[in-house]
Amino acid sequence: MNPLRRSIMKNWLLNSIVCFLVSSTSIAYADTIEDAHRCLDQANLPCAIEIQQRLISEQSTNTNVLQLSARTYFHQGDFKSVVAILDQLAEQGIEIPDDGGFPARASLEAFTGMVSTTGKGVVIRHDPGIDRVLVQDAVHTMESAREVFDALLGGGPEHEVVLDIFPTARRFMQASGIPEEAVRTTGVIALSKWNRLLVTSPRATAGGYGWMDTAAHEYIHLVVSWRTKDQAPVWLQEGLARYLEKHWRSEHGFYLSQKQQSLLAGALMEDAFVPFEKFQRSMAYLDSGEEAALAYAQVSTMVDFMVSKAGNASLIELMDRIAGGESAEMSVSSLAGYRSFEKFKVGWKEFLATLPLVQQELTKSAVALDGDGGDFADDPVLQNRTDLAKYVRVGDLLMTAKRYDAALVEYQKANVPEEPMSPTALSRIAECHVQLGNVDAASKQLVAALEMYPENARVLFTAANLAPKVGLGEAHPYWLRAHEVNPFNKITQQALVSHFTKTNQVDKMTHHQNILAILEVGGLYPTTQEF
Repeated sequence: MNPLRRSIMKNWLLNSIVCFLVSSTSIAYADTIEDAHRCLDQANLPCAIEIQQRLISEQSTNTNVLQLSARTYFHQGDFKSVVAILDQLAEQGIEIPDDGGFPARASLEAFTGMVSTTGKGVVIRHDPGIDRVLVQDAVHTMESAREVFDALLGGGPEHEVVLDIFPTARRFMQASGIPEEAVRTTGVIALSKWNRLLVTSPRATAGGYGWMDTAAHEYIHLVVSWRTKDQAPVWLQEGLARYLEKHWRSEHGFYLSQKQQSLLAGALMEDAFVPFEKFQRSMAYLDSGEEAALAYAQVSTMVDFMVSKAGNASLIELMDRIAGGESAEMSVSSLAGYRSFEKFKVGWKEFLATLPLVQQELTKSAVALDGDGGDFADDPVLQNRTDLAKYVRVGDLLMTAKRYDAALVEYQKANVPEEPMSPTALSRIAECHVQLGNVDAASKQLVAALEMYPENARVLFTAANLAPKVGLGEAHPYWLRAHEVNPFNKITQQALVSHFTKTNQVDKMTHHQNILAILEVGGLYPTTQEF
């Protein structure tokens, strides 16, 4: 072979080897990047961080590595680093919009000024002001949730769990990416996403809500994603979360609210259930709060039915089966003893018929956020019925003048036959009956109010004041429930301090004293650990 030809062949061979090595390296990097993204999808944050750190040290300017880094930092809650990377990518002509998977700039704004408090395996990020009253309960809830749900479901994420509590609904919407219309339609004010739990402070809603159970609910989503390698569909995720959300408590009671029971009973009677395909994406995008409530009731009772047939141990096997590639529908059906999901649903409907479902129709839920909704924002009846609200206002004036007979007449006008009753009117009627010495009538009204509106702060406040007078037990259980729904009421905290002082429960007394001290100063304190 002549020297020229030999030189050409040598250069060709060297170039081919280089191209092969570059190509192989690119493929290897692509596979590794895909692995990291899969780790993030499966709630395995340590796995993603390890891969990202290794790749960024080797390929610090590679655009795919930079995009992975942005997503990993976002899951860590390091929004400043995310924005810096997005700016770097933008300089290279690569634009990633806020709605393209992680709303970094919106989150950076939403988290401005927030601080963190660390517990055992949990981090609570919150507003440094009055929302400090939530922190100790949040830490306790999440520590208990990790212990209980990790055991029930066969394990949980190995990394610290982050709970973000947003002081306003607006900031929750910024950070979550859920549009305001969806929040106001379905009432979704919490989310498990990006290896974090996002909830709205109860002070952002009219009268508060059961935010601790909600936080536990969102943690279940995180565990299920981790245990099933993110293979569990939305319906099963939500079913497990709703069925189990109260199990972190020593006494958790029934998981369906009266409203959900009523909707489920109606759907069963008319065979008018929410179709599965309507909530494949998320419960947040259903047509109404009533449809969302019914959907939650459907899927949670399906889980209940499976557990009733197969026992609590079936929950671990369920996770294992889905992680192994079996469909959720097949897994649930076979564990319950059915050969198909269609036959499972037939058995499930028969199971529903055995449940003691309350069938009284309740009013549609209205969502009042960030101080909107007027005088009766926490009353789903009166906020939409100005004609009935005027009777309550007149009744309040008469109550102030101690004209209890006349006030009672006005309050009773606000409860229209064959229509849902107002929690405010029910509470006021009970108060009037007590003043008039009608103990039995007061007790009846109070029981009705508690059954229909178990998480209404106004009802719980009234129950705490009246229960001992009408034979419904001691006041402190109602004060505790009122605290859980709305811990920002000074009278509630004073009552609990008094109770725990009398009963010599020092730790609990100190807890509520600390909350009261925060409320007395408006939550102000020097900001540290700021994001």
